[in-house]
Amino acid sequence: MGRRQISIKSLITPTIPGTVLLVLFCVGWWYFPYLIGKQPFMLHDDPPFVLSVFSFNPAINNFLSLLLTVLNAILIQNLNLRFNILRKRSLLPFLIFLFLMAGWYPLHFIWELHLALSIFILAFYYFFDMYRQPAAVEQAFMGSFLIAVASLFLPPLLWMVPVVWINFLQMRAFTLRTFLASILGILSPWILYAGGYFVFQDNFDFNKLIFSRFFDGGKYDFSSFQSIDLIYFVSLAAVLLISIVYIYMNFQQDSISTRSKLNMIIIQMLFLLGISIFHASVFYCFLPFAVFFYVLLLSHPFSTRENNFFSILFLVFCLLNVAFVLFKIIA
Repeated sequence: MGRRQISIKSLITPTIPGTVLLVLFCVGWWYFPYLIGKQPFMLHDDPPFVLSVFSFNPAINNFLSLLLTVLNAILIQNLNLRFNILRKRSLLPFLIFLFLMAGWYPLHFIWELHLALSIFILAFYYFFDMYRQPAAVEQAFMGSFLIAVASLFLPPLLWMVPVVWINFLQMRAFTLRTFLASILGILSPWILYAGGYFVFQDNFDFNKLIFSRFFDGGKYDFSSFQSIDLIYFVSLAAVLLISIVYIYMNFQQDSISTRSKLNMIIIQMLFLLGISIFHASVFYCFLPFAVFFYVLLLSHPFSTRENNFFSILFLVFCLLNVAFVLFKIIA
């Protein structure tokens, strides 16, 4: 008698009604604390935003974050479909991103982070389109421009640009023209913002406005962390490590173009984690951006390797997140 096959195919490529039900579940998970009469934890630290467009009450911030999270999930899903990162059609990038963000309640009230992430994801539409195009000046300019715009909300994101230049080399698109176009793209939003700030503000302190936000070496008070938080994030890291090992063990099955994009995602994520450690006082601001890379890497083995090990690992991953949220909300 053969071993029973555990399959998550219905989640990888769900039907339209199934997709609607999964999205509704994630929306319900987003508002779960309110449904059981609990008040979710809110962060009271001051994020290092240079640009803060509007300030709303918590309910509107929460709803805006939900809309932007759905938009970001769609952008990630379309990014995969357009550049064939997973080698096949899969809804997992969309679902995993929505599921993870729905359970991280403190981030629901910082809608600017989700808006910055939308802009950040759009930058990779241009960067991924540069593969073997040494004349891709427009893509280099627009991708760098969008990262610079996102950095108006979260300045340390600008540290990602040097890694992007390394990725230009990896994707065989680095030339003097693309490099200069990238620099112009970086400078343009900041010059416009600094010029507008200088015109409309009486007291212009350039150091306080910009530079101090790039070199925030403050420490986060990790004493507020519980054992469950450590277990949770270590477990997420373990699942990611397994996924990356699988990706590299089966690297030859991917096209050369896909390999370059996967390498870019892995390098960008590792560098982002390094930046978040350097800016430990506001490390939570980097979590949505880390999840963008995380879900693409996680979805690769779950979508392409249909066996019991990865099916069980996916179920364990889901149960881990559910258990973490229930513990944080109910305990």
